[in-house]
Amino acid sequence: MSAILNQTYPVNRVLVIDNGGLEDTRKVIEQLADDKISHVLTGENLGGAGGFKFGINAGMDHSADFLWVMDDDTVPDLSALSAMMEANSTLQSDGINPGFLSSNVRWTDMAPAKMNIPGVAEDWSYEVRPGLVKLTWASFVSLLINTEAINKVGLPIDAYFIWGDDVEYSRRISTSFPSFFVQDSIAVHHMDANVGANILEEKNKNRVSRYYFAVRNELHTVRELGTKSELMRVVSKDLAQVFKVMGTGFTGKKIAVTIRGFFAGLFFNPRIDFHKSNGQ
Repeated sequence: MSAILNQTYPVNRVLVIDNGGLEDTRKVIEQLADDKISHVLTGENLGGAGGFKFGINAGMDHSADFLWVMDDDTVPDLSALSAMMEANSTLQSDGINPGFLSSNVRWTDMAPAKMNIPGVAEDWSYEVRPGLVKLTWASFVSLLINTEAINKVGLPIDAYFIWGDDVEYSRRISTSFPSFFVQDSIAVHHMDANVGANILEEKNKNRVSRYYFAVRNELHTVRELGTKSELMRVVSKDLAQVFKVMGTGFTGKKIAVTIRGFFAGLFFNPRIDFHKSNGQ
């Protein structure tokens, strides 16, 4: 919170989305005693996807030009927002209205955060600018979203629940608005360990069930937003995963999760909601 409130490019308002959190959240906000901060309760744990949808929808009530969304374990450098706003000015002067701008997300040792490496656009070389790389998707760890894009493409899909909601949403935006990675906008993701999500390497039995959402959501995303070749690649990867998990621990559970997620992803058809300002 201190890092957000002390940005060199000041924020106008801070919405803390309390997604079924602890009582400590309220206490911390009261201690900060800053009029910019609003404590917004979801009423229950909506999952990561539901929390971001709720927060973005709430942010749209404030008639902002941009919403800066981030995880609760993100600490942005004090110039992170300034770097993104400078990037926006550069792009706007070139006639480009960006859909989103992504921070350069690092882990606590300043190595790239493996969970949050963005997807570089295939046509990135046609939009080369110093310190900017064109993207197809990015994570919600630190993402500046143009509210024009939100009005056009809608809100994140809460039915994703966890994993992949940021990829789907940012891909949905980048199909209509060019979007970019901003090298000088540094944000540190304070995860316990700098590891990506990989069912083959998963050693925590209680986390295996989450990969159902990873398989289902990725398959839905490429069905809706990917190319035919990408869809075939993901299908092949999922089918191969059934065999690759053998001998990696909790084999039966991993196979079951993969198969359930795969078949769910073939037919998953969640609704996309819009903020009331869109009129839909």
